[in-house]
Formats: sequence, C-alpha cells, structure tokens
Amino acid sequence: MLVSQCDPAVHGLTRIAALTCAGQLACAPLKPGVDRRDVSAPLDDVVDASPTDGGVGCPPPNERVAVRLPAVGTDAVIDSDTTWSCRFRYELAGPVFVTRNATLTVEAGVEVRAARDAMLLVTRGAQLVANGRRDAPIVFTSDRPVGTRAPRDWRGIVLLGSARTHDPINTAVDATTAPADARGHYGSGSAGPSTGNCGSLRFVRVEFAGGSTGSNGSPGAALSLAGCGTDTTVDYVQVHRGSDGVGLYGGEVALTHLLVTGAASDGIEWVRGYRGRMQFVIVQQRATGAGAGAAIKGNNAEGAESATPVSSPTIFNATLIGVDLVPMMPPTGEEVGYAMQFGSTGAIRNSILFGFKSYAFDVRHPSSTAAISTMTAGLSHSIVFDNGRGLMARPQFPGAGVELDDGDDDDGNFDEDTTLRQPGTRLRLVDPQLSNARADLVAPSFGTASNVIEQDTSLATAAGMQPTAFVGALAPNAVGDDDWTRGWTSYPNN
Repeated sequence: MLVSQCDPAVHGLTRIAALTCAGQLACAPLKPGVDRRDVSAPLDDVVDASPTDGGVGCPPPNERVAVRLPAVGTDAVIDSDTTWSCRFRYELAGPVFVTRNATLTVEAGVEVRAARDAMLLVTRGAQLVANGRRDAPIVFTSDRPVGTRAPRDWRGIVLLGSARTHDPINTAVDATTAPADARGHYGSGSAGPSTGNCGSLRFVRVEFAGGSTGSNGSPGAALSLAGCGTDTTVDYVQVHRGSDGVGLYGGEVALTHLLVTGAASDGIEWVRGYRGRMQFVIVQQRATGAGAGAAIKGNNAEGAESATPVSSPTIFNATLIGVDLVPMMPPTGEEVGYAMQFGSTGAIRNSILFGFKSYAFDVRHPSSTAAISTMTAGLSHSIVFDNGRGLMARPQFPGAGVELDDGDDDDGNFDEDTTLRQPGTRLRLVDPQLSNARADLVAPSFGTASNVIEQDTSLATAAGMQPTAFVGALAPNAVGDDDWTRGWTSYPNN
C-alpha cells in the first residue's frame, strides 16, 4: 500500500495542477494514458485505463496517494485547466478557488475529503466538470473518521455564475468569502441572461457539508448554485447529511435526478430570483424538533419581496417524505413538505408529499398568496397523505389565522386548506403506497407499489419537462435501471 503524501507546498507549488506521486517520488505532471490502477509503474510504460476497457481503473481509496491542498494557513488557487484523477485521494485542508475561467475536471471515481472550513468554490467564468458514473460516482465528503461525521463538517461546493438574479453583481454567497472579495461574487443583476455554464455534475455525492444560514434567509447549503444558468448540468446528484442540502441563489439552472437525504435543516432552498426547473427529485426530510426544516423552502427576499426577477421555479415528479425522529415532541410548524415565503412563487406538480409532522404545504407571507389563488404557483396534480402527523386533527394544510411556526398570522389570513381543496388543484388525499423503507435512514427505498393515479386524473405538463404517466420521482415498481437511485447513492448516518 502506498502511504506517502503529496503536499504541493512541499514542492514549492503555488498553483495546483494534476499531480502524481509514487512511493517517495516527487510530484510530476500526470501524463495522458496513465493506468490509474498501477501507480508503481513507470509513467512511460503503463497502459491506458479509459472507460472503453469497461472500467475507470481506480485503486481502492485507502491505496490512493494523498494530495493535500492548500498548505496550512493559505488558500489554494486553480487558475488553469486541471484534472483530478482517481489515482489520488484529494484532501482539502482549507478553501480551494477555481478562478480565471479555468476548468477543474474531476474524473469518475475520485474521492475528495474535506476538513473543517474547507470548501471548493468555482468563480464566475470558471467551471467544475465532475462527471462520475453509476458504477464510479464522485464523492465529496468529510475527512473525519467514519462514525464521527456530521452536517457542517466542511463548507461544501459553491458554483458561481453570471446568470440573472435580483442582487447587485458584487453580492457574495453567505459564509464563503468576505464581501469585498470578488472571488465570491455571482450573478449579473436583474438584466442578466438566463444562460451561463457553471459546469457539470453527474453521479456526484456531497456528504456532511454546509454552513450556517446567512442574512435574508440565505441557505447555508452543502451544494450552493449561485447565478448558474441554463447551460449548467446537475443530474444524478445526492446531497447527504448537509445543514441545508441544496441552495439556489438566482439563476435558472435545471436540476434532474436530485436526491437530498438527512439534511439538518431544509432540503432544498431557493432565494434571490431563482427561476429554474427541477424534475425527478427526492427529499427525505428528518423532523428532529428544534432546527427542523422544510423539504423544499422557497424565498424571494425578506424585506424586498417584490424584487425582480421573482423566484418562480417549476418542479415536476418530486417525492417528499417526512421522517419523524421525535414523535413525542409537538410539531413546530417548520416540518413541512413545501414552504413558500417572502414573495416567492413556484409550482410543484405531479408529486407526492407524505408524512410531514406539521403540514404538506404552507404559505408564510402575504406576498406569496396571490399566485396560489390563480393556480400559477403552489401545489397541484399531486398526492398528499399522512401529513399533520403531530396534530390531533391531522390537517394536510393550515387554515386561516394563527399557524404553528410562529404563533401568529404570517400570510394575511390566507386559507391554504380551503384553497388547495378546490377541484382545480387536482390534489388527491390517498395513500401513494410508498415502500415501507421510505423512512429507513440507512437503507431507504422511495418507490411506489403501484400507479395510484386514476385514468381520469390528468397530469400536468410543461415545456422542458419529460412527460410521465406517474406522480412522484420514481415509476411504480421501479427496478434495475428504472430506479435511478440505484448503484451510486449512499446513506451513512455519520
């Protein structure tokens, strides 16, 4: 087993490039065609292990040479195109910035372990291209020993772009950089484009990450996408045991095949004019009493609720599951499937909301109610079941007046229950027949036993969405490749 460590600082490197270390050899550029299964072979004598040979050729994680960056007390800066190979295990000791329009390519099978306060931040114009495979996902995780890991062990991944938001262009994502540090700035203002490319994430897991929630309800997410445009790819991504799972700051990036499990607070949260789309989304949300959050929480801006562009994403085929870990505690009002507040709109269609201790859906500001009354936002064409678990009346939605979360009327006396029970919403209060393992925290299953949509119940359609004949994130009785969570996900508790 190789036990040497490749520390770029030892070799006088101020910029991080693709490196190789074998035994006690000094670091050298990694040549194309290197077989990543044989780190002891001379660089000029090895055989290429490309995906065409049936495998990526990654050695076991404990046999990979460690590349540590940055040096203690500094930031690492990647300012030219760089590739991280699965021949190595990358250890982030602090902030790593990808700058100057560089592309950081992370190969399938790479594992990155991050220390407290470490983060990977990709600045405007730069890109992160991390395309794993079902049989070789890319994993960003905590460097703490298994059994001691927890949310907020490290800051997470932050991708910054130049797509439209309603913030000034010198705005930074909370808990990343100092306000004056331009490396943390994102977006291009309200007149910016919808397009833009922050990179590509496919078959990627982000574990035990996230930061504290910032000002104006900004999410401290394990994966933050700020000002990322429609050319960005986020497909087959799992965020596990983060503080918040995914945070979206403006932009119009689409997310598909997204799985958020075990978040300490909110599963998915948007703010500042996010207008993208999502399809095939699973959130397994833990209710833990104080600090519990929503599976999905939508914000525009607290104190500037009418700022444009207004947050208004569209979500199809979501399965949102509440897991009550403290059944003896009363509900706080925070344990909801979908919370809409501070001017945000946003529509969830063809979905399942199951088992939330407080409500399936809750509006938390008068500025977000008008779009629900006209059915341009909110919840429709979906199944809600077994919500309000912590209440004797077990309502699916709050009524008018005082609500649970803050003990007052936060939505101008809006009556969600009456509004969402109108026939036009096409909501059904029936058992979706989810798997009994839906609440299992370490070996869950999120499929349905049968298609519970009746033939005369129409499903919603929208431009850019894949047509389906079912509600929820998985087709009924999905097995094999039809279960898109199979083969690349993982659910460690700590």
